[in-house]
Amino acid sequence: MSRGAPRSRTRRLGKQAAYAIAERLPAGTRDGFLEVARAVGSYFRGDGGASSDGGEPATRYREPRVSGRLFGRAALALERGDLDAALEQTADLVRRYPTSARVLDLRGRVLGKSGELTERAAVLHRRHSLTGDPLGVEQERGVLARVVETTPGWLPHLPGPAERLEPAGDDIVLHLLKASVPYATTGFTMRQRYNFIAAMQAGVRPVGVTELGFPRALGVTSFPRFEELDGIPHYHLDLGPTYPTDRPVDLLLADQAALIARVVREVRPAVIHASSGHRGYELALVGLALRRRFGIPLVYEVRSFFDASWTTDESLHGRAEQSDRRFETETRTMLAADHVLTIAEAMRDEIIERGIAPERVSVVPNSVDVDVFTPRPPDPALQARYGLEGMFTFGYVSNIDHPREGHELLLDATRVLRARGRRVRCLIVGDGTRAEEVRGYARQIGVGDDAVFTGLVPHDEVPGHYALMDVFVVPRRDERFARVVTPLKPYEALAMARPMILTDLPAHREIAAPDERGLVVPPADPEALADAIERLMDDPALAARIGENGRAWVAGNRRWSDNGPRFREAYRRALERSRAPGWPD
Repeated sequence: MSRGAPRSRTRRLGKQAAYAIAERLPAGTRDGFLEVARAVGSYFRGDGGASSDGGEPATRYREPRVSGRLFGRAALALERGDLDAALEQTADLVRRYPTSARVLDLRGRVLGKSGELTERAAVLHRRHSLTGDPLGVEQERGVLARVVETTPGWLPHLPGPAERLEPAGDDIVLHLLKASVPYATTGFTMRQRYNFIAAMQAGVRPVGVTELGFPRALGVTSFPRFEELDGIPHYHLDLGPTYPTDRPVDLLLADQAALIARVVREVRPAVIHASSGHRGYELALVGLALRRRFGIPLVYEVRSFFDASWTTDESLHGRAEQSDRRFETETRTMLAADHVLTIAEAMRDEIIERGIAPERVSVVPNSVDVDVFTPRPPDPALQARYGLEGMFTFGYVSNIDHPREGHELLLDATRVLRARGRRVRCLIVGDGTRAEEVRGYARQIGVGDDAVFTGLVPHDEVPGHYALMDVFVVPRRDERFARVVTPLKPYEALAMARPMILTDLPAHREIAAPDERGLVVPPADPEALADAIERLMDDPALAARIGENGRAWVAGNRRWSDNGPRFREAYRRALERSRAPGWPD
């Protein structure tokens, strides 16, 4: 028997096993499993993955021999998150082995993590040109779509000549939304809902249209294409379950613009109002395309800054191509809009620093319904459900999706307080993609019995959960998003007269007015947070004063109903600008 026979037999048996497993899988996951199985096999064979289902090479490509030591060192740098080293080492590998698909694949992954879009597209192109891998063509097209979307002057394509529509009324405003209640309950969708009601009360007629693919992308398969929510018309764009919403973003936005154009012709609004999307600017780009087609002014509501939201690596902010392109596109879009709205003074300051004229930027702050969120004693039955009887309780209400929320700081402070002999419980209200990770951290540091995770709580039950907390804590980390964006939940806690502690960031100081409506502590400092909690534990009069001040402030300054006139004024300014000679140039 030749030396290669046992190895060939092992490959054959491995392939048979893979297909046997695949036969037992649901149809939707079978192809993906086989793709992974082929990729793993090709990695060890060193053939770059260029084989067909029958195992025969799809091209004449053969993977060259690559230094395992150099390759392993670069792969390890990527694994441990040392992107500077990984970039340098994979660049050296590409110089040494320019025709290695394995090397190009590793280089592409490093560039993806580093946010270098243009070079990653070039590397993907070189790799699939070598191997003939059709999946590589799709990957390259997806990356190029991000480049196209952020190219100066690009807007989603709407074929045909310009149209001019007579508005059905100067009070009709078409809102471009990424999501809406009741299918998504987030800070953004709740802000949207309350502001729609406030605008309607101020004499505006809002109409909402959600992005293409919503709410189907959430797993909702049955929903009306048109419905009224709180008496406000909402359109849901849908091209059926087979429409690929993961297609290149430039094509997706073009389809979305074409579908919204139909809604524009039906509704005939006086103003288009685009709110921040997943990447920030994309709905505003659609709005600008619609403005060019129909001559309708655009108001852009900037709810956050998303130029760095593609990564959790703070070191890449401001130096990665993807961040730079997003930042520049966001700025160009704000400059092009007829009026810009935002949610906090800190955000308005940054928008003005980018060159937008101050008179074209207004703040419509996060607010609260003070008739729903009212001071109340804790519900004994709810306390018993969570085991909070007789325990001083502090906590947070938020989604558990992003590390910026800082749930780990709450748990670290819990450990400090328990070590000091304090009878405390940490209450974390909400759910999300990191929930199990945060629970695991609680167990890891030994506070699993002292931390209570409620999971997802229906919106109408949230006030009762605030009432369980002796202190409400906003533990966000020090990162750009948290420094400028004022979260919604603190306003609800203030309305319920909950004493509050926030990390010392500009947007949080705007809420707290330190020592007046809340205490502030340095970010990521569990000892300082524990000290502040103890200060409120030991001084009930201080805690009561802070809670009362907070309630009085939101009742006088942060009611949703106050936002209606702010919207109406922004729309008036946009319409006025659109009537000036030379608009929109």
